[in-house]
Amino acid sequence: MRQLQLARSRYLRMNQLSLNLVSDDLPDYVIDDPVEILEIQYPREALLWLLGQQYGPQVKLERTKDNRVNGVLYKCPCPVHHNDGDTRSIVYLDQRLRIYCQSCKATSTLPQLLENCEIDPADILQHILQNLDQLQQHFERLDPDIEKELLRSWQGDLLTGSIDLPILDQTTHNNPQPPSVCNIFNFDNLDYISISLPDSWDTPPELEQALLDLQQAISTAAAWSSPLPELQSPIVATEQDQMEVQHDERSRSEISEPKTKPKPKKSTNSLIGTDDAQSDLTLVLTSTVAERTHLLSCEKFQPAVIAPAKGVLNDCRDQLLPLPAANYLLVLQEDAICRDLAKFLFQCTQKPVLQVKIPKGLTLLEIATEELADLKIRALQPDPKAKTSDKAGPVITSMQDLLARHLPPRRFLLEPLLPEQSIILVAAAAGTGKTFFAMEIAYAVATGGKFLDWSAPEPAGVLYVDGELPLNLLQERIRLLHQVHKHLPNNFNLLARDEQQKGIPCLSTPEGQEFIEQALQPDTKLIVLDNISTLVRSGLENESRSWQPIQDWTLEMRLRGYSILLIHHTGKSGDQRGTSSRIDTPDGAIKLTPLEVPVEEGTTSMLLTYIKPLRHARKSKQTEQRKLTMTDGVWKWEAAEISNRERIAELLEANWKQSEIARELGISASAVCQHVKHIKKEQADNDVAWSEN
Repeated sequence: MRQLQLARSRYLRMNQLSLNLVSDDLPDYVIDDPVEILEIQYPREALLWLLGQQYGPQVKLERTKDNRVNGVLYKCPCPVHHNDGDTRSIVYLDQRLRIYCQSCKATSTLPQLLENCEIDPADILQHILQNLDQLQQHFERLDPDIEKELLRSWQGDLLTGSIDLPILDQTTHNNPQPPSVCNIFNFDNLDYISISLPDSWDTPPELEQALLDLQQAISTAAAWSSPLPELQSPIVATEQDQMEVQHDERSRSEISEPKTKPKPKKSTNSLIGTDDAQSDLTLVLTSTVAERTHLLSCEKFQPAVIAPAKGVLNDCRDQLLPLPAANYLLVLQEDAICRDLAKFLFQCTQKPVLQVKIPKGLTLLEIATEELADLKIRALQPDPKAKTSDKAGPVITSMQDLLARHLPPRRFLLEPLLPEQSIILVAAAAGTGKTFFAMEIAYAVATGGKFLDWSAPEPAGVLYVDGELPLNLLQERIRLLHQVHKHLPNNFNLLARDEQQKGIPCLSTPEGQEFIEQALQPDTKLIVLDNISTLVRSGLENESRSWQPIQDWTLEMRLRGYSILLIHHTGKSGDQRGTSSRIDTPDGAIKLTPLEVPVEEGTTSMLLTYIKPLRHARKSKQTEQRKLTMTDGVWKWEAAEISNRERIAELLEANWKQSEIARELGISASAVCQHVKHIKKEQADNDVAWSEN
């Protein structure tokens, strides 16, 4: 880094020499790169701007008193991860600005942060120049000589290895202390007291009189011999009055047990009100902040009302997609913008979009608060004017339209195993431990925790449908979960067969499917069906047409935003039992095979393999086969190597062609053919032995 600075300094001096041959009026060096200008001229201001996008405009750089390093230290929130209210990041300011977070252990330079913000640095520079004075009020500037020395080091003019700065608690602000006044103040000679401002303050003309008045007041107060009254601004007094009222209204239990304030969510750029968005609420969208404030005065529209901080709401439509919402309500005056935005939101999210009808000749702000609740609401999407029929017409999308569509990225309930809106099949023999396995997956999703090395980014509701276990045995499984994890979440709901008056209807019938849908809660994202054999009882197991109603229903539930975890038995051959069409629609299929190895009492050992690879996840250690052991509810795992024959058998079960298997395993087609012959012979021998037994 130091050699790079020296080379850059020589380059700048060479440019200066060549430029001075042409004209003496040119600057010592010329910089066109806005990133370099920000790093050399305005590093603290640029860092404040970046932090302001994440934490709001009130964020500050606070000086520290640590003099163990040679340089200037500030502290602030981390610009890499969101830690509002936690100033555990240290800003080192010497030859370059660097920021280190004690929480995430990340060290970043200003160019790295600017590169990651995905905003044109020229726009950032323009904003900083327009708001320079306001930004500089949010950090403590140093003595002018030290500021000048820092600037020279940033420009590469210093050849020393470090900057010799005084101890931090001995440095001063740019603004000098107010002028001293005499101890005794004569009120009779008030008009003759000469109060002036130091030249170093460089006071703007429009502020000069106000500062003179403040200096006069300070001089007067300093000479008073009696104790000064306790002064309060009207704002502070009002806030304290409100606090006293709230204190009187609270109960003693509320006072003795203060509630911890939850950390706010990270706000989306250019949108105001996103922190109130919730997946089970209507998201109200309006054009301006003033209209948002007016809507919030009506209880009907509280709490989630979104408005753009600047610009037009239509320009921020991509930022609306990641926000949680049950549906959308547009409160916009222009019908054309309403229709375009409604069509975009519905195509991307498949959530209903409604519109508040504002009477002609009026604006939203002209409507009284008590009349807002009476405004009519109409549906925009799905289009109510569209013809309804038993058979839906085809929806055709061109390649260009699909590529141009702004689809939200796929999120995970348990990464990388279980994405949102997915179907996963788990097959295992009786007694292998598949119910324990499925419950651990469901528990990790419900708590936002981990299972094996799969992790859930956030908690999500779970409906666990059990069609097999007696109620007392199901209770034992839940008790074991509680013993291991010490916590039972409220969003993990059970639909047990033994608790239903007439059992659970067969899921291949409309009654059974409606029965499951009635049990879903607003926060449910994952449905676990344990197991297929007991929940689907009509039709022939080996006929694909018997599975068709279940396949259609699970695909429909996936389209509606749910994920399905199917638990199934394996047959006598070790493969999933019944028709192979069961693994056609799932996004991945897992097989758990018991391992005959010496284990302790209370320990279960199994091999996890994929009979259908996860099509949404890249190959990694998290998606490879592994050996699992469970001892009293505690799981451990290790990598497992399996033979080509075992892998070929799994891929054959997943309906892979022999040529595809050869490419997947990197072996010849003839070798695959030989393995297939042996596999089929072993299966035939197993069938004979099974029938004889």
